[in-house]
Amino acid sequence: IDIASGATLDVNGTLDVTGATVTGLSAGITHSSFWHLTSSFTGDVNPIASNLSEMSYGGYARLGSAMTESSGVFTFPETGIWLITFKPSIYSAAGTDIHAVGGNVNTTENDGSSWIGIGWTYGSAHVKSGEIVYAGVPPISVQFDVTDTSTHKVSFKIQENGYSTNFTVQGDSNGYATYMTFLRLGDT
Repeated sequence: IDIASGATLDVNGTLDVTGATVTGLSAGITHSSFWHLTSSFTGDVNPIASNLSEMSYGGYARLGSAMTESSGVFTFPETGIWLITFKPSIYSAAGTDIHAVGGNVNTTENDGSSWIGIGWTYGSAHVKSGEIVYAGVPPISVQFDVTDTSTHKVSFKIQENGYSTNFTVQGDSNGYATYMTFLRLGDT
C-alpha cells in the first residue's frame, strides 16, 4: 500500500511491521549488550580499565552491534537514547568494615576532554568476627543521549569516601558479579 506524502493513516487494530524497515517510528529495542568484570581488584580505580569482557556464556545473546571498549572507555555502536546500568559487587577485604564504597557512571560528550559523573551508587558493611561481608551496593541506571558515537562515551569508576581502604571489587570470568548493561531505547 502506498500512502501519499502528507496523508494520514489511521490503523484500527494491529500494524505488523515484522521484517520491514521502520523509519520515523520507534522500531523497538535494537541493541542490548551485557559486560562484566572478569577478575577482582582492590581499591579505587577511575576508570575500570582492564579485565572487562562482553558476556559469552549461560545462553547470553547480544542484540544488535557490539559496544566496543578500550582502556575502560566504552563506545556506542549507534546513536540513540541509551539506558546504562552499572552494578559493582564490593566486599570487605582483610575482615574490616567498609563505609560508603561504590561506583560512578561517567560520561563524556567531547571524546574524553571532560567527564561528568551522571550516576552514583554506594553501600557499606559492618564486619562481624572477621567475616567477609558484601557492601550491598545497589545497581544504578542512567539514560544517556548519544547524538554522536565518536564523541559520546561512557566509563565506570570505583571509589570510597576515604575511610575504607580494604575492599575488593569482585570479578568473575563465569559470573555476574560486577557488571554493566547497555540498552538502546530508541532514536535520539
